[in-house]
Amino acid sequence: MSKRISHIDLIGIVREIFLKYKFEPIKAQISAEILVEADLTGKVSHGVSKIGSYYIPLIENHIVNPNAKNKIIFESKHKLIIDGHSELGLCTAHDAMKKSIEKARENEVCITSVLNSTHFGTASFYTQMAAKENYIGIVITNGCPAIVPPGGHVPLTGTNALSISFPNMSEYPIIMDIGMSSTSLGNLFIKMKNNEEVPKEYGAYALLEKYHLHNQKMISPEVILRERMLTPFGGSDLRGKYKGFQLALMIDLFLGIFCGGKFSYEQEIGEASQLFICINPYTFVSKAMYKERVDNIIKVVKNSKVFDGFDALRVPGERAYNEKKKNLKNGVLLEEHLLDELLILSQKFK
Repeated sequence: MSKRISHIDLIGIVREIFLKYKFEPIKAQISAEILVEADLTGKVSHGVSKIGSYYIPLIENHIVNPNAKNKIIFESKHKLIIDGHSELGLCTAHDAMKKSIEKARENEVCITSVLNSTHFGTASFYTQMAAKENYIGIVITNGCPAIVPPGGHVPLTGTNALSISFPNMSEYPIIMDIGMSSTSLGNLFIKMKNNEEVPKEYGAYALLEKYHLHNQKMISPEVILRERMLTPFGGSDLRGKYKGFQLALMIDLFLGIFCGGKFSYEQEIGEASQLFICINPYTFVSKAMYKERVDNIIKVVKNSKVFDGFDALRVPGERAYNEKKKNLKNGVLLEEHLLDELLILSQKFK
């Protein structure tokens, strides 16, 4: 059974949970808003369902330190390096993009590397922060290994995500947010909670071999979650999977070499390195030309015909925008057991 709840009420419940774990009020509020925003925009795999199953264990296992504060350890005209000090990644990332926007306002572009961070939710939340201020936002993150290269024996990279947002003077920014795995770990967790199976293609060849699952079309998501052995995105085509793995590896190279962070295989569950880029979109073209070009490409996409049986083409970010409008009006739809879990957690330690 499912139930709708006002996003304001949901933010209040989640905020209370973080307060119970001794987070500062401002950090509890920011974290709650970021997680609820994921549910508002339909990204439920990265929303409030992760609190009890993921974030609280990170706190209790001392991967995340509620009392930690991120710190700028290097600053120049166009660059920041921030040490997260194992602060909750939601807070560190919010600070990193906020500071990037401030620097881009003065210098047209800012690149911010974040070291010793932790999981920060949806990458698109932070690129959208930039887009709302009329800047192009780019964010990448890695994490503990979960992607096994085609034919490989063990995972080498995280589900490494990339988000890019372009400001749009119309209704909503143009936003892309993709992980480099065939599906997200959060989505697998939700499927497991709902007792649903998933296509075997989500599981790495080594996983299927270990559990003798090659002849099955659908498998339990629990086994993939337990072993953390996902395939790269790329469908059933081997070349496509290699492309997905190469993209995941490139993100690791940026973060582990260019940014001075850790590679995925050097990190524990919950740990992450991140990069935030904020760019003035009018650096090379006028504001008028930028608007004309954005309007033009949106029109071309929206007017493109598709064959019967295919969904009409959407501008990246359109689905999330429509989901948010609906959920702001009607409330966020949550499974009753999840809402009950959140309410119980919000009362903990009383």
